[in-house]
Amino acid sequence: MKGELLITSRHLKTGRRKEIMRTNNLVLDQMYEQLIQLISGGDADAYVNEMQYGTGTLAAAADQTFLQKPITPTKAVSVSVDAPNYTVTFTATLGSSEANGFPIAEAGLLTAGDKLVARATFASQSKTSDYAFDFTWTVTLKS
Repeated sequence: MKGELLITSRHLKTGRRKEIMRTNNLVLDQMYEQLIQLISGGDADAYVNEMQYGTGTLAAAADQTFLQKPITPTKAVSVSVDAPNYTVTFTATLGSSEANGFPIAEAGLLTAGDKLVARATFASQSKTSDYAFDFTWTVTLKS
């Protein structure tokens, strides 16, 4: 199983988009069951349904159960499933009024029961009210 997190910024006045970073992420063991359920037609809302952000910089480890330094807000994700390619994509946006002034350096996917199933760390990104940050997290069961 592999994952990739793409973060883009969107300038709210001009609409210009810029790729901030693209990074591989650690998919935790508990994610496998969630993805099997989604790909086999399970209800997406009952499984991974939120993305959380934080300022922690420690590398991800397979046994983690939470972000190192979480911040608010936690955002609902939209889920798209590409069953033939064994891929699930989760998207969420931090809007202009959210997380401003924080050096965002980690993100995680959470289940409905607040269980962390994937985590990524990256070079910190300072958020201001001029921009929205779009997070697109793709997890593939087959390599």
